[in-house]
Amino acid sequence: MKNLKTLTLSTLILISSISVFAQNTIPFTPEYWEIENAENEPQEIKLTTLYGTDCLHLAARHFAFLKDSTLDNFRLEMDIAGIVMPGLGFRAIDKRNYEYIYLRIMSNNKGDALQYFPVFNGGFSWQLYNYPDFETSASFPVKYLFTSYVDSDKTFDEQNNEYVKEIFQKNGTALGDSLGVMKTDSANWMVVDYEKLRIYEIKGYPDSLAVYSQLEWIHIKLEVAGNQAKLYVEDMNSPKMVIHELKHTNVSGFLLLRNYMVESYFANVTIEEIDSQDNSFKNKDETPAEYISEWVISDKFKRKDQDLEAQIDSVKTTTKNWRPVNSESSGLINMSRYFEETKGTVLMKTSINSPTEKNVEMQFDFSEHLVISLNSKVIFSNSLPMGDNSGRVIVGDQKINLSLKKGNNELVFVLSSDAYKENWGVIAKLSDFN
Repeated sequence: MKNLKTLTLSTLILISSISVFAQNTIPFTPEYWEIENAENEPQEIKLTTLYGTDCLHLAARHFAFLKDSTLDNFRLEMDIAGIVMPGLGFRAIDKRNYEYIYLRIMSNNKGDALQYFPVFNGGFSWQLYNYPDFETSASFPVKYLFTSYVDSDKTFDEQNNEYVKEIFQKNGTALGDSLGVMKTDSANWMVVDYEKLRIYEIKGYPDSLAVYSQLEWIHIKLEVAGNQAKLYVEDMNSPKMVIHELKHTNVSGFLLLRNYMVESYFANVTIEEIDSQDNSFKNKDETPAEYISEWVISDKFKRKDQDLEAQIDSVKTTTKNWRPVNSESSGLINMSRYFEETKGTVLMKTSINSPTEKNVEMQFDFSEHLVISLNSKVIFSNSLPMGDNSGRVIVGDQKINLSLKKGNNELVFVLSSDAYKENWGVIAKLSDFN
């Protein structure tokens, strides 16, 4: 009975707090929020005013955690201002495991302006979850600053930063000493102030330039119900992003705000509960048959690039605690799910049974370094190619022929994440999966 009373009291407190959230903007006070830096050290709440709006100023790589916010199905609205990647986490199990959506503001009007991915054990796996399911386009508002009546072709170029500073200075905006001036198309430019951490968009006209700042308030709405989420940007009637399968299995958790590399601003946070037709997670979509979805993985070990074949054989022989893992419905294996730190090397192995001796094409991609061995022979070893897609892991970016023998064939992946401590995963499928 005591436990029942405690549960009932906690539930009443939670319902009461959500009800208050729904009626009012949640103030940025210690009663509701706690702030930490990237080292999990407590920080003071810093309040400021941006363009007349009272708001929270969150320094680079800082987090704001909403206390006692055990949310499951909810609607959140808020305003965000930043220039790089401010975002919010929800249904957090703890401070290193949550669903995450953020705004890639420097990609305004591009196909990767919005992104969702699950954070497992702190891994910022932005390369593993990409378009079309987890990245999409969005148009963010920009703040008009001034119009300069000049010859645009002679004013803004990479060799004339001093003149760029002069134009801004004459119109009331002082730039720092370190600039990047880039032409984005035939009539438009982008100016990056690396010293003051600001980005400006320049729209060129025959006799003038209109200058805008990317630091502007953006209104968003997030609706989460069951295992799906919808994100609205500016237009509150039509979602810009729909996530059909949230990757964590927990159905409730707390809320957090965070940014990645540059300061951000948050204001006017409201939350309300919403109904869900089905408050349980739907059955996970089945992985298409051509994907290699079932593996066993070893514990971490230190990869030795010399004599890899001997090391692979040694790890296979000495590993006692093989752990079975299944891919996500997309075929992706996100190694951050299984280890507390997104860094290290593991051996993955599976078996391919072939009715005859034949060659089969395997399409795959990975982050960050991969060695492939087939029947105890190394056939591939390479590091993550950044390329045109910024290193996003997309099946088919890499291809290799597997010379299968009749019967069982042992396929081994040695997968490493060394430098970034963020992306650690692989995806693979066979062209002839019969």
